[in-house]
Amino acid sequence: MVMNMKIISRIGISSGSILLAVLFSLHAQGFQFVGNAFDPNTGELIYKEHHKVSLNQNQEYLKTQVIYKDKQGEVFAQKQLDFSDALLVPKVSFTDTRSQVTLNIQRQQDVVMIQYQDQRDSLKADVRYQQKMVVDAGFDQLLLENWDKVLSGETLNFDFLAPTRGQLIAFS
Repeated sequence: MVMNMKIISRIGISSGSILLAVLFSLHAQGFQFVGNAFDPNTGELIYKEHHKVSLNQNQEYLKTQVIYKDKQGEVFAQKQLDFSDALLVPKVSFTDTRSQVTLNIQRQQDVVMIQYQDQRDSLKADVRYQQKMVVDAGFDQLLLENWDKVLSGETLNFDFLAPTRGQLIAFS
């Protein structure tokens, strides 16, 4: 079975917002979708994200590969997420060739290890694992796990990993 769906939403990005249009293609073993990021003032395409999600036998996220392409269709970044150990704290491997950024996040028992590098800075940090800790796209999983609470207006408290700071930020 294949299901296609188009979603358009507005998301915040540091100094403003972008319009994100997403096209889903759903299959039993996983799904793919493309997100288009637009400048909210001009409507101009900024970049596209091509997501390929693999699901486990319980239909939970197992792995995700994201390819980022500029408006000319050239790949400028890639990200791999591995949810096999924890849905909220996936392993992350990210590379952006434009800015020479690399980011790796891994969890080993009670420690989340971060390695970040760009043209000017580098960071290695170990952050103690917390019960309601969220890393990267683990945020999506947090929402899925707590969807009824979100819809009822209940407050969710969690700690989101800020990898370039090497610390957790408390969110509600």
